[in-house]
Amino acid sequence: MNISRKAGLTAGAAGVTAALLLAGGAAYASSDGGQAAPAAFSAAASGPSTTPARTTAAKARAHHLRSLARRAEYGTFTVHTKKHGNRTFDARRGTISSVTPASGTAPETVTVTSPDGTSAQFTLTSTSRVRNNGAKAAATTLAVGERARVLATKNGAAENVVGIRAHSPKATPKSGTTG
Repeated sequence: MNISRKAGLTAGAAGVTAALLLAGGAAYASSDGGQAAPAAFSAAASGPSTTPARTTAAKARAHHLRSLARRAEYGTFTVHTKKHGNRTFDARRGTISSVTPASGTAPETVTVTSPDGTSAQFTLTSTSRVRNNGAKAAATTLAVGERARVLATKNGAAENVVGIRAHSPKATPKSGTTG
């Protein structure tokens, strides 16, 4: 396998992981109107071009990448755009462990803890896209204990939320009760 093919597969894995983590996160991946990220995700999702002899292998590889992405807890990837150059993103899936409301000049922050116990703090900005229980929402609707998927841009130590999708935990059925 040559170097450019390995790079294409690595880029494809990163793009597929991010897209599946955010279930449509390509729209979130760019704060400049969604121009840069969709091209990067569509190129990554299509992967390297295949000949008819490789079609089955390419489909199996894409299926494997989607299976891995569904189980991804967090990751960092870099996308190159003409407008912004290299942009680094952080994607994380987990439970909201704290929400700090904005006060004075300090912005609102949210901390998300992944299933393996690691956590990351993200800053919500005026351009952050928030969805809660499937609908557009204000950042103030986020609550501790909700499940969340976050896509944030990394700029040094700061991680500014591009998009966050949160939803209430699924209700567990009561065992031993009958109707």
